[in-house]
Amino acid sequence: MDRVDALQNTPFPGSGVVMLEAGPQIVYYEPALGTAAIAQPSEGRFRDAVEVIGPDGEALAESGQSATIQINVGGFDGYAMLQVEAPTGGDYQVVASMETGIPPGELAVGEKIFGDNARTLIYAILGALLALLGFGFAIATFFTRRSRRRRPDPNQLSAPAAEGLPQGPTEF
Repeated sequence: MDRVDALQNTPFPGSGVVMLEAGPQIVYYEPALGTAAIAQPSEGRFRDAVEVIGPDGEALAESGQSATIQINVGGFDGYAMLQVEAPTGGDYQVVASMETGIPPGELAVGEKIFGDNARTLIYAILGALLALLGFGFAIATFFTRRSRRRRPDPNQLSAPAAEGLPQGPTEF
């Protein structure tokens, strides 16, 4: 079975202890080899089957993740099924029962391994737009200054008066 190195795996069904950092954590389900075509679990059955218990012995409530998301990252074929908020770092017990009829496999628990790409893409696009805006501003400034240098100064347009000719406007 393929594994994502950053995640800690526990059997499904079964239980295991995982070391988690404080913050949002995702529970991923990876079906056993050969069952991927039939193993997309329904959200309700999965949530009934899996419980993450904190260092204080209390089960963590679901937070954030509200839909089953099929993922394939680095050979990891599975489903992001559940998000919980770990209040503190420490050892958490993951307990998964088989009573729901979901095929056996593994659970992987850890921080998000997907979704940050969208944020990175947005930041890249914003950065590119800001760079284009700055470049456009620089070009506009260049041409504005260039055209000002070429325009003759209105005070320098009149030639000095010749001797004996009247100064100022002449009336006819």
